[in-house]
Amino acid sequence: MLDEDTGKQVEERETTENSFFYLIAQAQSLLEFFENSNRVESSCNQTCNSYSNLKLPPLKIPPFDGAPNKWLSFRDTYLSLIHNNENIDDISKFHYLKSYLEGNVSSVINSVTVSSKNYATAWQLLCERYDNKRLLINEHIKGLFSIEPLHKETEAGIRNLIDTLSKNLSALNSLGEPTDKWDTIIIYIASTRLDSATARKWEEFRSNTISPNLEEFYSFLRQRAMVLETMNANRSCKNEKRYSATKTNSFVTSFTQSSFDKQCAICNQGHKLYECLKFKSLPVEERISKISLSKLCSNCFRGGHQAFQCKLSGCRICKKKHNTLLHKQHSSQIIRMQQLIPQQSKTTPQQNLQELTSTNNNNFTKTSDAILPNITVDSNVPSPSSLVSMSAVSTNQAVLSTALVKMTNNNKVFMLRALLDCGSQSSFISEGAQKKMGFYKIKESYKCVSGIGNTVLNITEHCSIRIHSLYNSFNISVKCYILPKITDCLPHATIRYQELGIPNNVQLADPKFYQPSDIDLLLGADTFWALIGTNRINLGPQRPILLETQLGWIVAGPMGEGYFNSNNSNIQCKFLNEIRKQLSKFWELEEVPNVTYNKDNYCETVFNTTTRREDDGRFCVQIPLKDSVEILGDSYNIAEKRFFQLEKKLNNNDKLKQEYQHFIKEYERLGHMTNVSKPLFGYYLPHHAVIRENSETTKLRVVFDASAKTSTGISLNDIQHIGPVVQDDLFSILLRYRQHKYVVTADVEKMYRQIMVDPNQRNLQIILWRDEPSQQIKIYQLNTVTYGMASAPFLSTRCLLQLSKECKDNKIAQLIKTDFYVDDFLSGAETESELQNIIKSVTTVFSTACFPLRKWRTNAHIHLQGESNTSLPKNLDLTSQSSVLGLKWDPTKDVLRFPVNIQLDQNITKRTILSNSAKLFDPLGLLSLCTIIPKIMLQKLWLTKLDWDDSVDNVLKAKWQSFINNLNTVSFIEIPRCVLINKPVVIDLHTFSDASQVAYASAVYLRSVDGSGNVLVRLLCAKTKVAPVKPTTIPRLELCGALLSARLSVKVLKAIRCKIDSVYHWTDSTIVLGWLSSQPCDLKPFVSNQCRCLEARPWR
Repeated sequence: MLDEDTGKQVEERETTENSFFYLIAQAQSLLEFFENSNRVESSCNQTCNSYSNLKLPPLKIPPFDGAPNKWLSFRDTYLSLIHNNENIDDISKFHYLKSYLEGNVSSVINSVTVSSKNYATAWQLLCERYDNKRLLINEHIKGLFSIEPLHKETEAGIRNLIDTLSKNLSALNSLGEPTDKWDTIIIYIASTRLDSATARKWEEFRSNTISPNLEEFYSFLRQRAMVLETMNANRSCKNEKRYSATKTNSFVTSFTQSSFDKQCAICNQGHKLYECLKFKSLPVEERISKISLSKLCSNCFRGGHQAFQCKLSGCRICKKKHNTLLHKQHSSQIIRMQQLIPQQSKTTPQQNLQELTSTNNNNFTKTSDAILPNITVDSNVPSPSSLVSMSAVSTNQAVLSTALVKMTNNNKVFMLRALLDCGSQSSFISEGAQKKMGFYKIKESYKCVSGIGNTVLNITEHCSIRIHSLYNSFNISVKCYILPKITDCLPHATIRYQELGIPNNVQLADPKFYQPSDIDLLLGADTFWALIGTNRINLGPQRPILLETQLGWIVAGPMGEGYFNSNNSNIQCKFLNEIRKQLSKFWELEEVPNVTYNKDNYCETVFNTTTRREDDGRFCVQIPLKDSVEILGDSYNIAEKRFFQLEKKLNNNDKLKQEYQHFIKEYERLGHMTNVSKPLFGYYLPHHAVIRENSETTKLRVVFDASAKTSTGISLNDIQHIGPVVQDDLFSILLRYRQHKYVVTADVEKMYRQIMVDPNQRNLQIILWRDEPSQQIKIYQLNTVTYGMASAPFLSTRCLLQLSKECKDNKIAQLIKTDFYVDDFLSGAETESELQNIIKSVTTVFSTACFPLRKWRTNAHIHLQGESNTSLPKNLDLTSQSSVLGLKWDPTKDVLRFPVNIQLDQNITKRTILSNSAKLFDPLGLLSLCTIIPKIMLQKLWLTKLDWDDSVDNVLKAKWQSFINNLNTVSFIEIPRCVLINKPVVIDLHTFSDASQVAYASAVYLRSVDGSGNVLVRLLCAKTKVAPVKPTTIPRLELCGALLSARLSVKVLKAIRCKIDSVYHWTDSTIVLGWLSSQPCDLKPFVSNQCRCLEARPWR
């Protein structure tokens, strides 16, 4: 019973276990299935995530510069990536849009304030401006007709033709043009641009097709491009195989030579042979022997092959297969080279500079600094002076060696022109170049630079610079002493370099050596010998030589006079920096006010303490000196030399000599100079004539040169104070001159010469003179204030001011103080009797100081007869036209005229435009519409970086010719002098400002009303300024114009004497008016600063 139960249990257990394991197996298989499924899904998700996380390069939108053919591409790309991107907010889109606009395009939306609300407006403005369907169609059609013709059968040219056609046709199609019907026209246009070989193949192709379409034409071009590409690839493979075979054959040799190159074959040092100083110091014959014994190639200085097998180029002088260091200058070779050189000279030195191609430096002779003595100014020498040869200022027919060098400072690269002078012990840099580059100045102990003639110049500062060659890696540090100016422009005249026969392959150190230009740097003997190489080229008789240096080939030596242009003037401008500063004021936004210096107060003190009146009432003054006269050296030699030159000129012109003698005799007769014996010490003044054809009185005036340097390098003007300006400016005097009903003009006769100089200082005013060359030279001492003295304008005008202070009549004293400009008197009154009293009183006061007044002009009908008028000047003129401070005034009509006599030059250059522009004298701005035109032209000329004597381009030339031709009409303009109505009861001042992209301006009008209600409005003055070079928005320029109006009105109100009832300022810019009504703190700094100056004024 028990056994049966046990068996059943075992059987039941087996059945249960089988079921259990079966279920486990099923469960495991199901689990594996789901696990595999999840793994696949996870893998897919991971793959997708990996693709989504993959960082692709950002898509760049090419900026839009306004070109119509680029608009569609820019618009569609911008719409896709930025405009239609919902993940970018509007303010970001606005910034993106501004960043993608270049040049003048940005001005379209510059007036729109950056904000999310204004983005749509900005985009709409841009689209309205450039989404011009007609313009775009015209531009792309123009692109089809202006396809460049193919001159050679090339794969690149054909593919470029296909791309150009596809690009323009696609754009035209997107603009709605039926380009699918243009096949015949397009094929004709394109086929005319094919090269001859491709055109022939096309004609063969189309003969099989009656009327091919554009797709067939494209297919032909693509097939042609593929054929050319395959042919080029096969040709390249053949060349590579040929090169590979050659290279394999010489592999062992090349490898051996590579290790051999590391050691010099002559001195066994770790440098290459062509860098070996020992080798280069040998004569050429010994160099050739060394190369032969070492079994090296005489061309590349390597082993394993001979010169005729060498792959490198040969000698740079004779073109033969040897190194330039082994070139021998045989006379026969020189003659042969001179015969060949003129035929080779096809490129200009400017092109050589532009081509700056890398040359084989192996052939360059390099001189080490270590073997050269460092010759500098030694401060321990008892007489600390450095000798400088005067070859820098030589006017002989010779070329002085010049070179262009590079310098870097503060990550900026500068190009300077250097003069190489081995006759100078030290190197020098001009003060202008030092300031331009910003090199730090180091104080120097007192030193003198002496030259020929024992001329001496003091030096107090130096700087250290490093110069770099334009053509190789050579650079050297140089200590340069700072001089105000090194020399005049070199060469002294333009050289006809084309006739010199300079070889094409020569890289000139100064590619424009033939053009007169400034010298920024003088490299003396302390640097010169480290630059010079061993090679030279003789260009032939009466021609300079070419000498190889580390800076390139320099041109130097004597040269026949026939190679210089004789029509060039030897007189060079020494104030180019001052000219540039003055011109830049045309387009500067800000101006610096005048500052009073302590030295002006010193001049005032000297005048007050030393000036006295002579017995006859004349003023006797002292010259305000800032240094002792003991530092002046010998001046007799230079004065004598200049006198001999003057005498030679006078002997060649009898009329000029007669006038000059008359002037000198009058000078002596009036007691203005005295014949004296030669003093122990004195300053001798050179003198010359100045002719003024338009002068009513003195046609010839003798001017004395107090700026002539003495033997110490210091002139009399160098030790004088110039003195402050003590009179009103020209602008203010002319404004007052226009407000009076009746006016009068006059000037002081010989004003300078009516003022005596202290007898103790008259030895500083000595001249040499004789009537005839056969006579002995006489010495004369000038007794009065002299033309040409730096302090003369101050001394003379200060005497007039002193005269006003001593005058007891306050009204006349005020007129003397404010109505004189140097020696010219311009005043007026409202009645004839009042004007008559002014004339009498001023004449009386001036007679007390021996200041006679002459050239009287007036528009008042003052009768000169009768007892009451005995004190009136007898030279009072009521009708003659006269010059009034540069303007022409007709007293009869009481109008101002502007005589213009400018002739059109055949060669229009920057110099001629500037010179002729300066002849347009308009101190009140009444001709601003005319004078602004040359200012704008000058700014454009400045941006072109033309030299002074380079011809301008045809566009600017045509504008200038048109301007000059129309300028003659200015002479017919008559502007009423008086700007006020008779007996006004109300006077208002109105200013108007306006601006454009090129300039901004302001005009001031006076509106006067009399008792009957009659109104007179006249232009008082105006001012214009050229817009700055850096692009500025129109609203900002309008704001600058408003500020100009405000400043001009302040100047006018300060100058005129009439009562102004109201002042009004007008501008047509609503943006400016909006800025002025806002709080300055809410505006940008530039706008805020301008608005703060305009807050207190009524703007409309």
